[in-house]
Amino acid sequence: MKAIESKISRVMLCPVHHTEMISSEFPWVVDEVQMIPSRSCTVVGCPYRYTLSGGYLKSQEGEAPKPDQALRWLCPVHRHPLYISEYDSRSKTETWRCLETDCETIKKRQLG
Repeated sequence: MKAIESKISRVMLCPVHHTEMISSEFPWVVDEVQMIPSRSCTVVGCPYRYTLSGGYLKSQEGEAPKPDQALRWLCPVHRHPLYISEYDSRSKTETWRCLETDCETIKKRQLG
């Protein structure tokens, strides 16, 4: 087994529960089993993960994780998937950011 992505050091929030996602890995099989560094939600049964290359992925038990296209926004400068960094429960607004430390790309999303 080998890791094919570098570690994720940012705090990412789950797109459903808006709780901090924790470091994890999941197996990905191409020619051999590779462990993919990711973040996963701490709520039992939540299918969401975040990876550097795929952004937010949804995985059902026994299936390969699939990108959630509704949550697939790329930084226009660096082309990395954005992640949810903050959630304001009063206004129901998510703040999305780029993975690059010095990037000023921010996207706000109002939830219904």
